Amino acid sequence: MRTRGERMDIPGVHSSWLKSASSRVLLAVFAHPDDESFGPGGTLARYAAEGADVHYACATRGEVGTVDAELMQGFASVGDLRWHELESAVRILGLTGLHWLGYRDSGMPGTEDNRHPDALVQADHNQVVGRVVAVMRALRPQVVVTFDPCGGYGHPDHVSIHYATRKAFAIAGDPSQYPEQIVQGLAPFAPQKLYYTAFPKTFLKLAVTILRLLGKDPARFGRNRDINLAEIASWDQRSRRGLI
Repeated sequence: MRTRGERMDIPGVHSSWLKSASSRVLLAVFAHPDDESFGPGGTLARYAAEGADVHYACATRGEVGTVDAELMQGFASVGDLRWHELESAVRILGLTGLHWLGYRDSGMPGTEDNRHPDALVQADHNQVVGRVVAVMRALRPQVVVTFDPCGGYGHPDHVSIHYATRKAFAIAGDPSQYPEQIVQGLAPFAPQKLYYTAFPKTFLKLAVTILRLLGKDPARFGRNRDINLAEIASWDQRSRRGLI
């Protein structure tokens, strides 16, 4: 039987370990490089500073991100650049380990990248769940953090990894689920708590109002104008509360 903090290979997952080991473990499961910093970064850094092992399981390498040309010097692809940035962020935040689940950035809804065969949204859902289960069984976290059911602002990868993580949280302790992992040394383990990151609805409504006062369209928000902030502010917040 392995112990918490023991380093081991996780099937289907590419891992980098920076340090170990603590009896307190927190696992963040998100979709892209920078998801660990925009929003939960302060929380992850706090628990790392207080001595907990904090791990980040990242589903993709962020291949579809928009990057200024001058920032690409020395990098063969956007994914390489963003992963380099993520490795730097992991060190700055003081995290214990970084784990890539092996999928490709799917981009925003309706784009060609959604149809790429390696895109997270094209992956078999049970396979994605299984990889998250494997990470939970290997790391044995008491606490897991992921996106809310809306994926923050509706990004397909955010929504996909939310549902995969939520299901994994529910079944990681069940020996009848993914029994091949048990043969590989990953004993069933049930984390105790699952938390979601979420945008406060009051903040979203205020942002929509301010944008309209400034003469800007809240339905075309963001650098690529592909985020409908007005629609997001109208979503049912009861499905977005932070703990199940």
